[in-house]
Amino acid sequence: MSANKLVVITLSFVAIGAGLYAARGRLSALPSSLSLSAAQVKLELAREERASVPVVTANTKVPSSAGTAVTTDEVDSFSRSRRAVFDHDPVLARVKQLTEKVLRTTEEERELGEHLSDRDALRRQFEVLSGKGETNRDETVELHRMYAIDFVGYALSWENNPARDHVKSLALSALGKELPTNTPKDLQRSLAADRTELIGLLVEHAPNDATALRESVKGTRLENLYERATARIVALGKR
Repeated sequence: MSANKLVVITLSFVAIGAGLYAARGRLSALPSSLSLSAAQVKLELAREERASVPVVTANTKVPSSAGTAVTTDEVDSFSRSRRAVFDHDPVLARVKQLTEKVLRTTEEERELGEHLSDRDALRRQFEVLSGKGETNRDETVELHRMYAIDFVGYALSWENNPARDHVKSLALSALGKELPTNTPKDLQRSLAADRTELIGLLVEHAPNDATALRESVKGTRLENLYERATARIVALGKR
């Protein structure tokens, strides 16, 4: 292939990519997120940074971006948990699918907006986040709570969401409830991590509400979680 043809082909791909990016920008400001690798199980369950890791192609351990190792058995376990969560809540599954798309159609944008403003769907996510009925840490239930946090984050980050005030109200109500103290420590830590992420969402997307929350939690167990959430937001460069 001649050098001139190679340049033309390269420029064509650049133009196509730029066109797709521009088209994405013309769609409404609904949230998006890149798809998570199934090999992210250790990082997901440990509440660590959710970055992509190499695809597993053999029954050996592979390094993740956090320096840990993930086995194919753990990937399979994660996949089963993810499937169980999505089977339980098809709307949550659909929202994850739509937000993981780089370029959505107008119809998909409409559908996503309907889900993120659906009060019943939002109520279900906060019921999951309440931890009600949990007596031991369960990886599938924990993953469900993580995805519920994602759902709430998508709903909050969409500034034109007609249910946005309702989402903030539900979040503040959830944060106003005490964490259980008569459960195993690992479950308490998991639920506390959810609270930390929820506070972080308010700090990032509803700063005025977050400021009011900060004043109301002074001297309580939630104050420490608030400081941790704020520190994480600053570390990630989101504030």
